[in-house]
Amino acid sequence: NRQKETIEIPTSTQDRRSTAKSEITDMHMRQDILEKQLDNPEFTIEDFASAVGVSRAAFFRKVKGVTGYTPNEYMRILRMKRAMELLQEGIYNVSEIAYKVGMNDPLYFSKCFKSHFGAPPSAYLHKK
Repeated sequence: NRQKETIEIPTSTQDRRSTAKSEITDMHMRQDILEKQLDNPEFTIEDFASAVGVSRAAFFRKVKGVTGYTPNEYMRILRMKRAMELLQEGIYNVSEIAYKVGMNDPLYFSKCFKSHFGAPPSAYLHKK
């Protein structure tokens, strides 16, 4: 008894622009949801999809289609960007930042950070 998701196909250039604007607005809304949950390591893709009001599969397709990243990759990228901001503030150490961006393992956080930015988080740490 699964309901099929209906997808409207834009018929004019104006409709396509409107659809693109709607998708961008939707992504900003999704980003806001994620940013509110960024420090929550228990926040899952299922929670994210539920907060947006779509199935996990539909959410996956929509995020991948708009961003080019899977929802997990998208969430990790936003976490890494926030971590960079916190590092540059110079208030917290690397372990504290790992927890503040929802990662329970500082070593895994450092590995993800280095993979994303090309250098370990300590290289970006600016003490005040």
